[in-house]
Amino acid sequence: MATGIRLLGGVLVLPLVARKLPSDHLGLWYVFLSLQSIATLFDLGFSPAVTRAAGYLWAGADELKKFGVARAEFKKTAASEPNYDLLNRLIATMRVYYRALGIASGLIILVAGGAWVWIKTQGFPDATSLRLAYGAFAFGGFLNVTGDLWPALLSGINGIRAAQKIVLGSSIINVVVTIVGLIAHLDIWALVLATVAAGLFLRWAGRVAFFSIAGQKVHPHERPQFNLVSSLWPTAWRSGLVSLGAFLVVSANTLICSAYLNLGLTASYGLSLSLIAMLTYVSSTFAQIKFPMINQLRAAGEMNQIVEVWIQRIRLSLLCYMVGALFLQLVGNRALELIGSKTMLLPTGQLALALLIFGLEMHHSLYAGLVISENQNPFVAPSLISGVATVVLSLIMTPCFGIWGMLLAQGITQACFNNWWTVHRAIRGLGLSWTEYWRRYARSPIHI
Repeated sequence: MATGIRLLGGVLVLPLVARKLPSDHLGLWYVFLSLQSIATLFDLGFSPAVTRAAGYLWAGADELKKFGVARAEFKKTAASEPNYDLLNRLIATMRVYYRALGIASGLIILVAGGAWVWIKTQGFPDATSLRLAYGAFAFGGFLNVTGDLWPALLSGINGIRAAQKIVLGSSIINVVVTIVGLIAHLDIWALVLATVAAGLFLRWAGRVAFFSIAGQKVHPHERPQFNLVSSLWPTAWRSGLVSLGAFLVVSANTLICSAYLNLGLTASYGLSLSLIAMLTYVSSTFAQIKFPMINQLRAAGEMNQIVEVWIQRIRLSLLCYMVGALFLQLVGNRALELIGSKTMLLPTGQLALALLIFGLEMHHSLYAGLVISENQNPFVAPSLISGVATVVLSLIMTPCFGIWGMLLAQGITQACFNNWWTVHRAIRGLGLSWTEYWRRYARSPIHI
């Protein structure tokens, strides 16, 4: 339901944004988003590590290991009590970490990103307003980064229903503020204010929901125990570097587009990627909401159940993506023309290639999550190599081939390794051969 409302919000807001915002301003907005995505890199991979750690402790783990999940660490009865003592120390330690993280990343993004925005807005008649808008947007990013701890903890204790309610509330706030702001002719400020308001709600509601579900035995007042960081760090820094690689593969292209091409083309590219990202979010939800359960099944050693759950969910994700991709390809630009949008999607061929590339990206990213549920992360080198190769190829090909060059740079590097090896590694982690897995994949009955 929350996913549907979020999708509906995008359907309502994106046409209004495309209609109200000039292409140059919309292109600048996508530059804002790309710069803000750099801030998430300062998390250094701790969010997924915290989620897994909270899941293990909620299942009764006696300690946190640097790698792997030892079944002997877990109590065997269904009524095993969470390890409240260690969970409280984890919360206290991570609160200090995320507070420092928010301050450091906020200052860096404000200064470095602000310099880029200053350069890109030179010659704009409303340059001062746009620069101030970026400052407010950077503050919203600070709020989001410091608040990321609570959704990570909430996911770890299987609070998926509560998390989706929070997403629902945040989406409604974002949509309402954006629509009101655009109708009031606030231009890009409408999007900035909506982002800040939604971020404030996520931060507050995530904390309240976590302590409500966790119960009175969980509280944030323990003394920090920084040796816990050493338990999370080996997998966290690897996840952080994988996130850096993902940024280089996906988000860096928007900055390259704004550097070599004009903001009008950046707007078209960014609008297309926003719709594809929305489709990816909706499609991947079918599989992602089962990761907390998969973490707990890993703890119990129930590999057969993991296989059954995973096959059902990954098939649903792929089916949803393919249906949505076909709809975007056939109807997308026609719908934008009907509403009088100032910005169109990419041309048919480029949009088809983008849908293929990001569909494969979603597919192997979901399998990567399955591997990481083992508390292993073998993706550092592949991700960084692919990211650097994508940026280098994009810098070479974009000046010559424009949008085609950017898309091909990403598609070629990912097809060389990540698109297929990640899937292979996940299947191996399930204890199945390649042929046995795909045989079960094809024969498993369809359940929703």
